[in-house]
Amino acid sequence: MLVVTTEDGKVHGVGVQSRSNIFSAALPSAGNSVISTGLNTFAVGCQGGQICQFDLRKILQPKEIHYATTSPILSLLTHPRSPSSNPTTDESNKLFWVAKSDGTVALINPSLDESEKKIIQLTGSDCDPIYQMKHDGSYIYTACRDGLIRKYSITQVMKTYESNPGQ
Repeated sequence: MLVVTTEDGKVHGVGVQSRSNIFSAALPSAGNSVISTGLNTFAVGCQGGQICQFDLRKILQPKEIHYATTSPILSLLTHPRSPSSNPTTDESNKLFWVAKSDGTVALINPSLDESEKKIIQLTGSDCDPIYQMKHDGSYIYTACRDGLIRKYSITQVMKTYESNPGQ
């Protein structure tokens, strides 16, 4: 299955072999990025700053991840050291990265309640949009409008994440 998001505020699941539409669901605003967050889940970053997490088993009831931003979400990236998926693991605890048009990149844990949220932000772009993120298992790389590719140590980020209480 291929999951695509569109500028008209919809997300579609398409059967690759059958070339048929499997599902369509509405988003709060235009979709910019979609990633798999588990065997049965995926997340969509929207133009209005919303992040919606969907479960393929109940597609019409997305979980909106509250994250204080109105800046468009330009890119999402599954965190390379998230818990692995298996039938007994709740897939909603996968960490993922969010890149925004205001130049910030944040690590999000969608399973935490609002009062427990820890937000780790990567800096350096000075308000220029972050268009893409990738990782090689050891580092997160960000591509920014200013033409620079920045490199962040995942080990250092996780030390900070694990040592800080909810913020």
